[in-house]
Amino acid sequence: MANREEQLKQITEQLEQGVAEIFTSEKYTEYLNTMAKFHNYSFNNTLLIAMQKPEATLVAGYQAWQKKFNRHVKRGEKGIQIIAPAPIREKQEIEKIDPVTKEPVIGDDGQPETEIVEMVIPRFRVTTVFDVSQTEGEPIAELEVPELTGSVQFYDTFMQALQNISPVPIRMMNVEGEAKGYYHQTEKYIAIKEDMSNVQTMKTGVHEVSHALLHDREVMDAEGVLKDQTTKEVEAESIAYIVCNHFGLDTSEYSFTYIASWCESRDMKALKASMDTIRKTSAEIIENIEAQMYELEMERPIRDTFHKEDLILHLSGSMGSEFTYDLIENMSREQLEQNVGEYVRLLESGEIEENEKPLESFLEEKGAAVTPLYDSSGHGENYPIDFYDVEYDADTGVTSFSDLSPKDQAEMLVQKAEFPRNIFSENEKAFVNEYAETFPGQVERLNDLVWDMRESYDEAGSKLVYEVIQAARANFPVKEPEIAEETAMQYAHRLIETAEAANTGNFTDSQRNLIVNFAYKMDDKDEVLGLVNRMMTAIRRPESEYTRNLMNETQAQIDNFPDGMIGFTEMHEAGIQLDHMLPLTKDRAYELYRGGAEIYILYGNPENPQRAEQVLVETENEILGYDGIFGITETEWEVQKEREVSATKQEALERQSAEKIDETLLLHGESRRFAIYQMDSGDEHTYQFMGMESAKNLGYTIDGKDYRMVYAAPWMPTITLDNIFERFNIDRPEDFRGHSLSVSDVIVINRGAEITAYYVDSFGFQELPEFVQQRMNMLEHNSVRAYPPVYKETLEQAMGERDVDAYLDSRKLNLDCKKAIEDVIRENFDGLHLKQGAAKEVVERFGEERMNFVMANTIRELSHDGRFSRQNKDWAEHIEIPENINQGKNLNQDYVIESHPAVLDGFIDMARAEIRMQKIEQALDEAEVTITEDTRGFEADGHAGTWHTVDEREYAGEKFFFMEHDEYGSDVAGIIVSEQGQLVAEDLWNGYDAGALEAISEYLQEKGISVEGLMPELEPDKLAHKIDDEEYGTRAAYVILSEDGAVVMNDCYNGFDEEARRNIQNFMQQQVAKEQEQQRQQRVQSQKQPNQTQQSLEQQKKKPELANWQKVMDNGEYLRSAEMAEEANYNMIDGLMNNTPKKKDKNAPRRSVLKRLRKHQQKIASQGKGQPQQQKAVEEEMERKKK
Repeated sequence: MANREEQLKQITEQLEQGVAEIFTSEKYTEYLNTMAKFHNYSFNNTLLIAMQKPEATLVAGYQAWQKKFNRHVKRGEKGIQIIAPAPIREKQEIEKIDPVTKEPVIGDDGQPETEIVEMVIPRFRVTTVFDVSQTEGEPIAELEVPELTGSVQFYDTFMQALQNISPVPIRMMNVEGEAKGYYHQTEKYIAIKEDMSNVQTMKTGVHEVSHALLHDREVMDAEGVLKDQTTKEVEAESIAYIVCNHFGLDTSEYSFTYIASWCESRDMKALKASMDTIRKTSAEIIENIEAQMYELEMERPIRDTFHKEDLILHLSGSMGSEFTYDLIENMSREQLEQNVGEYVRLLESGEIEENEKPLESFLEEKGAAVTPLYDSSGHGENYPIDFYDVEYDADTGVTSFSDLSPKDQAEMLVQKAEFPRNIFSENEKAFVNEYAETFPGQVERLNDLVWDMRESYDEAGSKLVYEVIQAARANFPVKEPEIAEETAMQYAHRLIETAEAANTGNFTDSQRNLIVNFAYKMDDKDEVLGLVNRMMTAIRRPESEYTRNLMNETQAQIDNFPDGMIGFTEMHEAGIQLDHMLPLTKDRAYELYRGGAEIYILYGNPENPQRAEQVLVETENEILGYDGIFGITETEWEVQKEREVSATKQEALERQSAEKIDETLLLHGESRRFAIYQMDSGDEHTYQFMGMESAKNLGYTIDGKDYRMVYAAPWMPTITLDNIFERFNIDRPEDFRGHSLSVSDVIVINRGAEITAYYVDSFGFQELPEFVQQRMNMLEHNSVRAYPPVYKETLEQAMGERDVDAYLDSRKLNLDCKKAIEDVIRENFDGLHLKQGAAKEVVERFGEERMNFVMANTIRELSHDGRFSRQNKDWAEHIEIPENINQGKNLNQDYVIESHPAVLDGFIDMARAEIRMQKIEQALDEAEVTITEDTRGFEADGHAGTWHTVDEREYAGEKFFFMEHDEYGSDVAGIIVSEQGQLVAEDLWNGYDAGALEAISEYLQEKGISVEGLMPELEPDKLAHKIDDEEYGTRAAYVILSEDGAVVMNDCYNGFDEEARRNIQNFMQQQVAKEQEQQRQQRVQSQKQPNQTQQSLEQQKKKPELANWQKVMDNGEYLRSAEMAEEANYNMIDGLMNNTPKKKDKNAPRRSVLKRLRKHQQKIASQGKGQPQQQKAVEEEMERKKK
């Protein structure tokens, strides 16, 4: 290593000295004067030039070539398009920034101060340039770089080694112009000019490989470096010089001049600054090339090929401890067999010792030439041999080639003839096997065939080999051909051909492919026949819905396989035919196992595929160590599909929530932000990646609905559109979710005073006047319940924590929320009525937290106003609203809703109710479940572990499922649940026995469903005992009691009939009257005792709990405002207790939340103490809503 470092140091010193001498020449001064006339292009334009003409060296405009260089562009040459700046100046009003804190300056009114400044707005135009190779005229002054000449003995090995270490393919091509080669940045390959000398080609190859290693855009992006073209060329050529010098190739005449032509000054800053990179990379390339050249040399076989007369002797020590394969020449096979036999006899008789005279020496004494080819010490291991003519094994004795089976003879002869590489096809090898089986024992005949095939291949390739095979096959004895069993796929092809021949119409390519794919997946001829028949019916009516449905259903069957890379065909061919088992490849099995699925290793049984073995996977290593077919049961796959769908939905919801919050802040926030919008790849928006003009010419309209936001971040006036474009192509942020910024993407900038959208065009950017409003409209109707959080700190705290942007965003949204509430009240209040559901839209737009904040802030700022109900004032006190005083002004007053307090109070009631209802709907949706006959992994409330369905029955239109434990099965008691997952019966050992049926009958009776005659398994007296009176059953009358045990009605024979309901209603009204009287007495008492403790006051304010029976028989309204206690209709705020019951709003139908609540309450009640916390919360919320 030390010698290597010293050598590199000497070479680099020669490099610096050689380049320095170039600068002393007069030609260098002339060269600099010429180069000064060429423009120094930006990084983006350099990329554009490289993409359009990678071999370009010097470029200039059409006029520049004529005026500066007395050259003109050749006729018919295609120009290189680049971007030229064309900025404009305009005045804009922007927020004033504090020069010290860099935060917006806030005025006395709490608003950001603004100022008028002149801004330079970047604009661009497209211009065209041409490379020097596209022009002709006076010669360009240049440093003449002489062509390298000379051939190299190890050229082929060096270039192969260079190809092996190169990160991209190397291609020998016809490179136009003076360039010797180039690295294509976009298509990722190296081009080297054809027909150059060995030395020039090797030097150019190292030069371009250096570019690929060091200067690839993605490599530099990952390392966070940015290099100009000078640095790149100096580094690449310096490395090429050092590497070639190490291998004894002198490229100094070329390299020194080339490097000097790229250095910017005589002090060679570019060369010196890159010297560490040059030394390190040179050392790595040299080391890697040497390693590759060594391996290539070692891989060369000792013998290029074998001949028909060559004999191979295989020697094997005891228990295979040592082995050797030797080439035996100057001896026939018969002589070799005789001599080996004689040697063994001498060993056995003790006349010679193996240690003293090995077999090889014995054979040499007999006149043979022995050459070792491959042995256990590693000699020849790159080209191992596994064939022989004679074998001597210390354990088994001598084996001759003629002693082998025909199959082994055929395989060994083919290996010997092919050595050192495969040349015969599988079909050709199969024929040799067939020939050996047809003519067993005829070794010379088989040997002749194989070597005839080899010689024919050398002479004319596979075509002549085919002729040899055909001639040999003509000598086969005539026998009855065997008819191979037709596969399902072959059957499908034959059915398609038959059907089309007999029918007037033909299948489409899609239909043919679908049938064949179906046959491959299912491997069932009956299923294939049925599909073809149905498809024939479909093609007779091509426009019908039947065709589309049939293809969709068939594709759904194919897609239902858990692994698209394997079907039943491979499974059956492997001798596996297990019911309810679906096949998997290793990769998919590993993926599903990591996702929690039960996976099986499948072992084929060709003799009896139905008895194939299946072993449950216990560890990941079991999957990684097996290369066969895996399986998953159909039931487990259904469970896994639900998991995958659920996880996908959750990920999508989280992404959509984040995007909605970001877009809300962008389009409605106060702080300055920018965002990037892109079309999803694969969407049917065919103008993706099109310039605006091209899209419009094809009839497309740029529309906000085609896009989604992929990134948002703060914006500052120093950030230009060009900055954004460059950053999201070169230095993309880690949290950026989209592709590199491209044509057809949209950039939206909120500058505070205005929001503007820009289309990324083919060159430059175009404004989209309607895009922002289109996205605002979409945001307004976005149903995802995700909202920016309310900023709970004061302005003073925000300024201290440098969080002013968050404060201003939240303030703007608070003001928008306040205005939206005022607009909704104004539009929905007709002077007497506030329209039902008026609050729903604004709640969905701003969310619970901001609505509560703005409404509670209004009540607390107007706490003196008696038109707000006591309930709403109490509620507002529990909402966190910090005092926000700045320079003596209460900034919270900005958020006070300026609507009539009495009407606003009713609106707040509605909004609070809407928020509560949304919470309950969400809780109920999360709690809902559907049980099926395939359910597995069900978590039953009050029971540990998970459960699966084993039996299903139906009574009175209701389905019930008997379930066993996933882990313990029938070793523990089973359970019965309803279709909705409600626990109906437990501790079951005998399935649907009498106890189970009694529990089901109770469940049905509680739902008001008669069970008489539905369950003949149950005796009538048992049924009565459980449902009615313990002693008299159905012969006794019912008694209706309240929750606290008070008798509501006696002698009830017909359940909750009309008479029973009237009695219950009367009882409820009496109870309400009693409660109102109690409230009145409490108010009188409180006036008499003004000095009561705060605890007593709170007790007086507390509204009495309504009993459960009152809630159940309520009229369906879950909200009570100030007038609700005494009126049937609470949405007419007029101070009079004479309203009629409100009518149902037919224009806003909604699924009954109460029905769902009551149904869920029954479920919770039946589950007892084991109910989950989420269900308890739902019950408490339901009870509170009915007050």
